[in-house]
Amino acid sequence: MTQAKESIVMRMSRFTEEKIIGILKQAEAGMPFQAAWCAVSAPLP
Repeated sequence: MTQAKESIVMRMSRFTEEKIIGILKQAEAGMPFQAAWCAVSAPLP
């Protein structure tokens, strides 16, 4: 294996799996997605 392939590192996620699931559950419950997203992050671009 070449050194370039060995040095590949996965990028860390900005959100934990629990936060993502929480956002999706709030959206399913009727909360607007953007409001659920803003509860844990900066506003969508």
